[in-house]
Amino acid sequence: MTDSIKSVNFLSCVNFIENSRNARDYIEYIPFKAEKDLVDLRVIFTDKYTKDTIYNSSLPFYTSRNFSFDFSSGFFLSFIHEDLYYLEKRDSLTNNVLPENNSASDISIGALGHLSWKFTSWFKAGISIGAALSPFDAKTRYLIGSSAIFGREKQLGINLGCALARMDLLSQKVREDTAGKYLPADIKDIPTYKKIQPGLYVGITYNLISGKK
Repeated sequence: MTDSIKSVNFLSCVNFIENSRNARDYIEYIPFKAEKDLVDLRVIFTDKYTKDTIYNSSLPFYTSRNFSFDFSSGFFLSFIHEDLYYLEKRDSLTNNVLPENNSASDISIGALGHLSWKFTSWFKAGISIGAALSPFDAKTRYLIGSSAIFGREKQLGINLGCALARMDLLSQKVREDTAGKYLPADIKDIPTYKKIQPGLYVGITYNLISGKK
């Protein structure tokens, strides 16, 4: 019995009872400011009497009503393309310059950087800038416009704006009459020059990673 009594710190028991009688009915915490899209808070509750851990987990908090900068990648449909032409004999002195069956649009793959205002934790909108490369004509489209982004950690973006690309256009050496464009028969290559052309684009992008702290 003596050994059993000596093994218990009765003074600590009395202190625990006294502290319990004067315990506050709220939990104090240190204020913090979340600056990223997602904040993980580590929460641990411990029983000070038994030294057992009652709760140990991470709680996610998603921010809103602030600016956010992130990146996404995806597919873009741009209404800007490069016209292709070929030569066809008109007579012994001239060749017609005829257009190929060109599409009015082009699909490219690229990425955007977004500066957005977060209206809620799952929706934000703002401006975007980036570039996309077409696998069909190997031309780079430079993109600037607006974006609407949906989601939290996995984000889907709907994008709309202006695309700029450096395209080959027919040179003024190509002549034109009532029958159409033509070149002298001794010219075998169609003369062109490069010029920046604008056009509308729409895109769907996806972002797997959001800012996290």
